[in-house]
Formats: sequence, C-alpha cells, structure tokens
Amino acid sequence: MITTPSGIQIEILPKIDNGDDIGRSRLTLEKMLKVVNNLPFIQTMEANLKLEDRSLPEVLIGWFLSCVDKTAKQGIRKDYSRIEAQERFLKGQLQISKQFNEPSYQQYLFHIEYDVFTTNRAENRLIYSALVSILKWSEDNYN
Repeated sequence: MITTPSGIQIEILPKIDNGDDIGRSRLTLEKMLKVVNNLPFIQTMEANLKLEDRSLPEVLIGWFLSCVDKTAKQGIRKDYSRIEAQERFLKGQLQISKQFNEPSYQQYLFHIEYDVFTTNRAENRLIYSALVSILKWSEDNYN
C-alpha cells in the first residue's frame, strides 16, 4: 500500500490468472502472509487477517499494537538514572567540591547527585514514538 501526499492510496496486490478480481488477489495475499515463516512481525500463522475488510497497513498496525499490548502487560522496563541537580534540600550525595566553589550568596543551594527509578529508557521512548506515529497513520477505529 502506497499513500501519496495528497492522500491517494495505491494498493499493490499479487497477480493471479483470473483477471481483475480484487477480492481473490487480497485472499491470495492473505494466504501468502500466512505461509511466510521468517517475517519477525508475524507471531501466529493462524491469525485471521481479514484482508478483504482491511488494508495491509492496518493489519500490520494491528499486529504491532497487539505486540505492544503484550509487552505492556508483562511490564514496562525501568532503570535507575543518575541525576545531578542544584536543589534547596539534601538528597543523595552532596558534591562537596562543587559546593565549596559556590559564591556565598548561593550557599543555600546544594549540589547533589541521586538516582531515580524511571521508565525513561531508550526502548520505551522508541515504543512511544512508534505509537504516536501509528496514531497519525491509522484510520481504523479498532486500531
């Protein structure tokens, strides 16, 4: 499926012998996708794709969303992140060398370093940006 900037969509289907039957071409494409074993995005070969009802990008978006749903249900990865800050309170480690170099009028601010347990990881940011892109592309209410 190719979409032009003006919104026109061109669907490229496999050629079959029986003329211009679009329904048969889509069923042939569905059969081809079910047979392919080496594509990493296909989790199950028994999936009912229903390509005659939906376009191929919407089917692929649905597969991706089901994988993201499965990943989110297993738990989003978290990790500790080191924060260096200048705060009015003590938390974590005091950076004494930086603190001594402060002018006297800023002695009330502490140079500190501490760890935060956060979901802000590269994998989670990548999934989030992919979901934002899919939100723009998808026209199917189910997705």
